[in-house]
Amino acid sequence: MRIASFTMFKNEEAILGPFCDQIDEFFDLSFFVDHSSVDNSSVLIRERLEKAEIFKLVSSGYPQAQLANIFSRLAFEDFNADFLLFLDCDEYLPFANRKELEKAIENNKGYFDFNWRNIVPTNLDGRSSFSEGFVTLSKP
Repeated sequence: MRIASFTMFKNEEAILGPFCDQIDEFFDLSFFVDHSSVDNSSVLIRERLEKAEIFKLVSSGYPQAQLANIFSRLAFEDFNADFLLFLDCDEYLPFANRKELEKAIENNKGYFDFNWRNIVPTNLDGRSSFSEGFVTLSKP
């Protein structure tokens, strides 16, 4: 199974370490669109993720829907992805590893949804964030 992700970002360097850990753990290919960052976000992604494709957006607007459509087509038609997830840099999947994500995909037909939980990696240095666990709020 080939799983891809799509993320738009601008000046997210401070939180990209744990996010890159997640991308590395779960995805075969990731598309990043840099919306004119002035920090080192793109540099950090290039250094941390071999399988990332980074595109630079120069636009006064925020054409998220149009870009999501373009990159969906690119993921499925040109990169042969089986599944594509859209994530922001502060969003984390509720799975411990790739195998759990694949199981969730296989158990659902074409799409799945889940409730987001507020979590914070206990290790914020961006190295092995997923192996050290998360601080979470109790379920309502």
